[in-house]
Amino acid sequence: MCHEQNPIGRDGQPKILAVDHNHRTETNRGLLCDRCNKVLGFVKDSQELLLRLLFYLRSHDGSQIPYIEDNPETRARRDVAFEQSLGLSAPKLPAAEGLSEGEQVQSSLISLKGVPKELSG
Repeated sequence: MCHEQNPIGRDGQPKILAVDHNHRTETNRGLLCDRCNKVLGFVKDSQELLLRLLFYLRSHDGSQIPYIEDNPETRARRDVAFEQSLGLSAPKLPAAEGLSEGEQVQSSLISLKGVPKELSG
């Protein structure tokens, strides 16, 4: 997840990765470093709480997620703009006022259901 190695254990070797699992279904989801696994445990796998924490950080520190030039959402916007420039009837994608293109992409990928407006702004 975070691409970081676990801390070094008492034997001088990095600790082994944790097997992450869904507590409701008991199915394994994958391997995580110790820190990422603990974060999910602290928030009890709540996607809503993780989103609220993300928007809390962004409201105080701004976005630290880099703009990714060739992600699917960016390609879709570029394709629509190209088709519109040719006069083809492509649907216009909504733009969020006051956001950079990268932030518009991010905001369109995340559902803000249940997130108060003051946290998502």
